[in-house]
Amino acid sequence: MENLNQRQLEFVSLLLEEKEYRSIQYFAQKLEVSDKTLQEDLRTIRRELKQYGAGVLAKTGKGILADDGIRHNMVLLNHLHAGNQTQKWNSSERRNTILKDLLLHSGTATSVQKLSDSYYVGKASIVNDLKYVEEWIAPYHLTLEKNKKGTQISGREQDIREAITAVIHLDEVTLQNLLEIFQPEEIAFVEALLEDLELDTSDIYYKNLLTHILICIQRVRSGRKLSTAQKDTVFSAKAARQYQRAENISAKIKERYGIDIGENETCCIYQYISSLGNVDESPGWVGDPDSKSDEVAAVLTEYMTEILDMEVRDEDMLLRGLMMHIRPLLNRLEYNIKIANPLLEEMQMSYPQMVGICQIVCGMICEKYGLKEISLDEIANIATYYQTLMVKQTSLVNVLVVCHSGYGTSQLLSARLQQEFPNFNILDVIPSRKLGSFDLKQADLVISTVPVNLTEVPYLVVSSFLTNRDISAIRNNVYLLEQREKVNYGLLERLLPGGHITFGYWNGASARGQKICESYLLPQCLAVVWKRKDEKTEVFLTVDTENEMLRIDLLPGRVEHQKELLRELYRLTLEEKNVRAITRCRTQEEVQKCLRQGGAKNEEPNNSSGKEYHP
Repeated sequence: MENLNQRQLEFVSLLLEEKEYRSIQYFAQKLEVSDKTLQEDLRTIRRELKQYGAGVLAKTGKGILADDGIRHNMVLLNHLHAGNQTQKWNSSERRNTILKDLLLHSGTATSVQKLSDSYYVGKASIVNDLKYVEEWIAPYHLTLEKNKKGTQISGREQDIREAITAVIHLDEVTLQNLLEIFQPEEIAFVEALLEDLELDTSDIYYKNLLTHILICIQRVRSGRKLSTAQKDTVFSAKAARQYQRAENISAKIKERYGIDIGENETCCIYQYISSLGNVDESPGWVGDPDSKSDEVAAVLTEYMTEILDMEVRDEDMLLRGLMMHIRPLLNRLEYNIKIANPLLEEMQMSYPQMVGICQIVCGMICEKYGLKEISLDEIANIATYYQTLMVKQTSLVNVLVVCHSGYGTSQLLSARLQQEFPNFNILDVIPSRKLGSFDLKQADLVISTVPVNLTEVPYLVVSSFLTNRDISAIRNNVYLLEQREKVNYGLLERLLPGGHITFGYWNGASARGQKICESYLLPQCLAVVWKRKDEKTEVFLTVDTENEMLRIDLLPGRVEHQKELLRELYRLTLEEKNVRAITRCRTQEEVQKCLRQGGAKNEEPNNSSGKEYHP
């Protein structure tokens, strides 16, 4: 069976799985090829099977079926099994592998036919894969060039390298990711090289530098160097103490591989080193001789703490850490260096409101100081500082746990609560039947696994096993307890006159103002679009009734309005049911009434886990 390719072997395997006649179209759909391609494969397979006294039966109107000669021939079956041990690709794996190959070998043309043969799929599938590649590389200012020589990626070397880095970062950077592109000895060499330099930096930035140097070596060995840097950039870099480290790396690469990476590549390595987080003697912001990094950190903290109602007294160590983070961050912005944050997804899932508010404030800071856009990966890192500050400032909360019986899973719930919330003082764990005899004046919050009827104290209904959704709901509502004041949305209500509320799909204020950033404070529920405007503050609300989502377009004027609007939005999103209540409004009056009453306070209880909160 050595004359059959992988697709044809898979075709035979599919035939053996069927006990009745199936059409060619049936198999073509499973193999993602055209009927015509499979007809040709069938002729080849029949010629090969004839040598083993086997064949494929065919009946008009019914289809094809493997005969008993295939099913009972052990020699033939063993050949089939051995042939099927080669790698099988799903469409996603195939597309990403094609993308990597085209980037790593940019300048070298390939063809649809070659790719079809390599991945054992039809040309139509490869054409779709190339469309995916074309769309994926577009944000990096790269194009998929198609001519008589074939298909290849073209663009600036710097953009190609940025795209290669992004491909590696499609998943968290691990040794396995790197081994798919680079040789083990190359990785070991660069790791040893960085260890000799004794760079004191976190894992995220270390992997970024490691990946950059590996790409540099691979590209220079292929004859593709970075374009000439500006003389003043190189001159400025050479004057810095960190440049010596970059020169040491360059010299070791030349010694090992016999290639001179040159001044421009060395300068680029220096830029990566100067952009490392927590590196010793972190430089000031290279974009400003007076170094505005401390000012940026201070203004950012001023906005965040006022919006979140937090204090910064006695938090010198945390703020110093933030400032040490901002300095290399500004260098990364200046040099267009992107990082991949492995905690991004977890931060977005656990603290979407904090990440969302931080994203908007960072957009405001970038506009104020003329900075380039800060990526969501970077913003998630910044948000951890403020989330830590919030946790540290949360007071002791007296919690009563109510369950169906008061035993078993209730004790597990109590243990989980103490593990997740160190500031919780669990007063007791009681069955729901004893709730009436408990002195609720002692409790700040009741957490129950069964519906309860309470008016004296806020309560939440959660799962016995405390899901991530429950944890998020508890955390949000503890913040509301800390405020000790009636939650209202007066500014939002006042700034939403009749004409500023529309119902439909993402219309409303889409054409008004220049967008600074778009942030999802609640994924799949609330999008906030922050826009540039110099005149009076305006707010536009779009209620997407079909998808049950809200879009709020903010055109801020005065600074105090900016902060108050974000403060109200943050509070609004801490209880998802408040936002859901607005999505169910069908008139402008209903929306304003909902805001005036503080969200969903007058709704019927909602017993779904993690959603119910009654102040």
